[in-house]
Amino acid sequence: MKSTLFERLEDEEGVIVPEHLRYSNYVSTWDIEVLQTHEDIRTERTSFYRKHQVVSIANCSNVPGFEEPVCFVNETGDASVIEEFYEYQQKISEAKYEIVKPLYSEYFDQVQSTPLKELCEQFLRQLNVISFNGMCIRKKRQNSH
Repeated sequence: MKSTLFERLEDEEGVIVPEHLRYSNYVSTWDIEVLQTHEDIRTERTSFYRKHQVVSIANCSNVPGFEEPVCFVNETGDASVIEEFYEYQQKISEAKYEIVKPLYSEYFDQVQSTPLKELCEQFLRQLNVISFNGMCIRKKRQNSH
């Protein structure tokens, strides 16, 4: 079984990160609404009769500065709404990075190994993005404990 970043830090560098810092408390959640439009595409092996056209993407997060719900509406019929959503996720991720980086500096600054330093940076920049349905399941599980 592969070691986690924090197990590797401890085993390879002697750096012990407290348990409460080993999991991210920040998430972004989204829900996509689509419209099925008529499509008649036939290949040798498959026939498509409907196409999912993205209508809107709703998004909210618990990252400070991004806690108000946002809705990206597809007014042009192209994929630009998906690109807008992706760019917004990048902004949320960057804001999360700026918040959490100081919390880890006393631990991650001790790391000497370049590959481990890169993994630490990846960890800091990672934003958990969960679908609305995934978030509902997560909350249901938390409430049942």
